[in-house]
Amino acid sequence: MDSIQKKIILSAIRRCAASLICDKNTCSENKSDDSIEYIIETAEKISSQNLIVKKSPGSKKSLRSIFNLLNDNNGNSYYRSAALSDADEINYPDASHSMLDETYTLRVKSELKEAIDLVDENSPTDKDLKSLLCTVENLLTYYPAVVGDEETDISLCDKIKLTCSIANCMYSYFENQGITDYKSVVHDGFESFCTENAFILYSMDISGVQSFIYTIHSSQALKTLRSRSFYLEILMEHIIDEVLERVGLSRCNLIYSGGAHCYVLLPNTYAVLETISNIETEVNSWFIDSFGSGLFIAGGQAACSANALNNKTEGSYSQLFVTMSREISRKKLRRYSKSDLVRLNMKDDSDGTRECRVCSTVSTVNDNNLCPFCSSLIAISSDIMNAPYFCITKTKINGPQLPFGCYLKACYDVNEADGFGKETIENAITNDSGYVRCYSKNCMYVGADTAVMLYVGSYHSADHMEKLAEASEGINRIAVMRSDVDNLGHAFVSGFNRKKDGTKYLNILRTSALSRQLSIFFKRNINYILANGSYALNKANKQRNALIVYSGGDDVFLIGAWNDVIGLSVDITDAFRRFTQGTLTVSAGIGIYADTYPIALSAKEIEVLESASKSYPSGCSPTKNAVTLFDRSGTYSWTELKESVVEEKLSALKVFFSSLDDYGKNFLYNLLFYLRNSSDQINIARYAYLLSRMEPKNKRDIEKRRIYREFSEKLYRWILNDKDRKELITAIYLYAYLIRVSDKE
Repeated sequence: MDSIQKKIILSAIRRCAASLICDKNTCSENKSDDSIEYIIETAEKISSQNLIVKKSPGSKKSLRSIFNLLNDNNGNSYYRSAALSDADEINYPDASHSMLDETYTLRVKSELKEAIDLVDENSPTDKDLKSLLCTVENLLTYYPAVVGDEETDISLCDKIKLTCSIANCMYSYFENQGITDYKSVVHDGFESFCTENAFILYSMDISGVQSFIYTIHSSQALKTLRSRSFYLEILMEHIIDEVLERVGLSRCNLIYSGGAHCYVLLPNTYAVLETISNIETEVNSWFIDSFGSGLFIAGGQAACSANALNNKTEGSYSQLFVTMSREISRKKLRRYSKSDLVRLNMKDDSDGTRECRVCSTVSTVNDNNLCPFCSSLIAISSDIMNAPYFCITKTKINGPQLPFGCYLKACYDVNEADGFGKETIENAITNDSGYVRCYSKNCMYVGADTAVMLYVGSYHSADHMEKLAEASEGINRIAVMRSDVDNLGHAFVSGFNRKKDGTKYLNILRTSALSRQLSIFFKRNINYILANGSYALNKANKQRNALIVYSGGDDVFLIGAWNDVIGLSVDITDAFRRFTQGTLTVSAGIGIYADTYPIALSAKEIEVLESASKSYPSGCSPTKNAVTLFDRSGTYSWTELKESVVEEKLSALKVFFSSLDDYGKNFLYNLLFYLRNSSDQINIARYAYLLSRMEPKNKRDIEKRRIYREFSEKLYRWILNDKDRKELITAIYLYAYLIRVSDKE
């Protein structure tokens, strides 16, 4: 960013937060025609359209939940007045949080003013602005953009970020056109400017992510999975920052990032279009050299006006996403030029006789049968799991390579690094001549530089599959879970299109606010959920025996002890339902495997199970909001899993077999056989006969006979109903796993 753009960010923050910091100088009346204040005023005006949700005379209300209006909801919930850093607990929206906490307001005023005062007004530095924006995010994520007689579901943080984004786009756009009379163009001519395509909404998407992460064969599969997943997160952020840096903008212009996908707001200039085209070409060329055809990045852009961003013409905002999506799809269909295809076909850097033992790529491998990339990634795999900071450097090191001639290295605080031969963050920043930027994982660093703070789903209780399997209850097995949000694309594009209000609340500001809340849930709150487990098949483990492979903008992939994964899947779903006020749902697939089962195969199988959940119920219009266990036949709504499978049928099995110890596992498996083959009337008769043989012989044992009668009546009733029979089969599977202690049983 140049000096003017840095001043724009500082001035925009001061203007948006003027009432908090008691700044009376944000609206100077005697401005010159070329004053950037006109740009900032206009940017705030654009970003604030349809900000107010309702009037609230005489009261100071907290921030309303962004989910109150989503998908035609009519909620009345508020967020608790708190900073992001106050606690790891989840800030669930609730009607009881309606009144703004005055004590917190005083804290915001004090800390925000202090952070602003630390920035040199005449010459703000990149470091100071990064630090200030971190403070804004921490303090103002749950502070309303307006306080007084009006209520809003937009945080002051989201308003500030979008105002800064729009203002800097406007400045770059005007500079490109040689416009300096801002008063005439955006003050006097506001309505006309709002129809001008001064902006670009730009999207990037990386293809090949699934294959890149899961195509591994290694005894250290768990570390490798997490390392490859985190590498892709850093890779995407690195590319985003390169785009922003080359066009002279800040991360305020990043609207959304997650799942190897992003949206960025840019100025509509030829230089910007050329820059993003060059970056796509440069990155894909690097992908060919590094991974062949394994990864590919495609971008799509839509020129737009301020009116389109605020959907002033109905359908104009949604059309932006259609335009971007079509462009991305077009590029994916025509990935490579003729010269690229020649490079791919001629690429041969090995003798063809050895393959990497991790990714199976036929390549030049070292003595440990590792290709250069896997070798570099394994070298820092433990650091990727545990280090808080990650630096990008142009200095050649043994760390994993990144585009634009860069490398990735992990860094620590002084106390964490002492005596272990690990590099400190201070040393990397001050002594590395090739230092580019720094990212922090779930923490902020302010020192020689300010890190870009990334929330990351990083929970892990073990580093090896066998340890997770050994932590299971009953049989030693791991479970693999994959889930994502149902119909999220529709929520982003049309989720605020309401029957009562029409498209009044459909705009980029709410899309940005919604995406940030979802990122907070899946990248931050999920760590708390796994560390504080609740739901259990049998015994509750507060700290789940699991590892998050990936948790992004809307999807989760994790591995853990089989019983803990089933339990935490319910926890995540329940927490997400509460967090989104039931406006969004999650579907998942869960498979159970031996710890030696190839992760690449399990990933493909879980994808099939997740797909079954997305098609639930079969034969009807899908409602999704489901989970599939074991195989495609085991698909249930989350309510059915909890209430019918676990709390009704699994509980009945546990009560019966714990009360009457005369029946072994063979009896259980006989039941399962007849249930599976119940279409044959003979088997139903055999099932009834088997139940009759269960009756306790001692007629004086009244209690045992009562338990038997109740259980046998339930079992006979369940086999005659397709839904109950299916649920009972799943419950027997679960019970068998809970009581098994070896594979021989």
